[in-house]
Amino acid sequence: MQGIFPEKVQQIYVAPFWFARHGGRLQYCPARCHLTRIESYTVSCVWLFIHGSALASVLADINITKMPVVKEICRAIEEWAPADLAEPWDNAGLQLGDPDSVVSRVVVCLDITSKLLAFVKAKNAQMVISHHPLLFHPIKSFDLSRVVPRLLAGFLNQGTAIFSAHTNLDSARGGVSDILARDMGLINVIPLVPSANLEDCTGLGRVGDLPGPRRLDEIFKLLVDSLDITALSFVGDPSFIVKRIALCGGAGSDLWKAALEKGADLYISGEIKHSTAIEAMELGKAIIDAGHFFTERPVVKAIAEYLVEFAQKNYWDLDIAIFTEEVSPLTFWKI
Repeated sequence: MQGIFPEKVQQIYVAPFWFARHGGRLQYCPARCHLTRIESYTVSCVWLFIHGSALASVLADINITKMPVVKEICRAIEEWAPADLAEPWDNAGLQLGDPDSVVSRVVVCLDITSKLLAFVKAKNAQMVISHHPLLFHPIKSFDLSRVVPRLLAGFLNQGTAIFSAHTNLDSARGGVSDILARDMGLINVIPLVPSANLEDCTGLGRVGDLPGPRRLDEIFKLLVDSLDITALSFVGDPSFIVKRIALCGGAGSDLWKAALEKGADLYISGEIKHSTAIEAMELGKAIIDAGHFFTERPVVKAIAEYLVEFAQKNYWDLDIAIFTEEVSPLTFWKI
């Protein structure tokens, strides 16, 4: 502000804002914010500002950012994936942390692990957004020799909040299964198991048509490329012709019956049960087990992209990082 306003105006209070030179941009905090750059102004606006009668006119030409708090980021995610879309057995939502704590950096991941804890510490992040919740069942003791209490203690000691969007993000529009359907190039896509609100196109899994018939082995190649996977399990003849595909990211073996009812030739998911595979073989249908991790991993990038856009629209000063070191806990032994 040097040279723009007189010295006595360069650091003044105008409730609830605080204007002062700081870091190259205007930042807004709960009680104060710092003004350092005005992109456009007029002499009249300057004088009106000095006299306190046209603050809004000045703010219209100022780049304002604020650091959000934990609960604001939680609400942002739930605008995309509402909590009421979560399955009754699920434990989506805020797992750990102070809802009113200020956040400047978020790390997005699939799972809560000790490697993530180290990554978060190195990034100096105040919040984690995961797909899989750390807490599914009540903890009866805080025995630090056990995995979940030890991880909770680690994140608590670092002051890191944890929020999880799980089955609500599976069912949401643009969520886990919608991303898979998009990457498969499906058209006429609808939920495999619709939610109670049939008008909002939400629900578990997706089913849709290929633009044209394709061989099963062509689908293998498409999955390998889109999911960055080196191997997969399947039921069916590689030359089997596929026209309609049902899918569900994660552990979706229980949705196999719904896939049959919706007329799918091929069902794609993870953690397919042996009995499900036997039934598909007997019925002359095809199944691909592409793994829990690989069918859900693409949503991590989608969460980060959503947060970046949301932060820009809401003038948040928020850095979003993806946990790039995350790998599947299951690997393949190559003979």
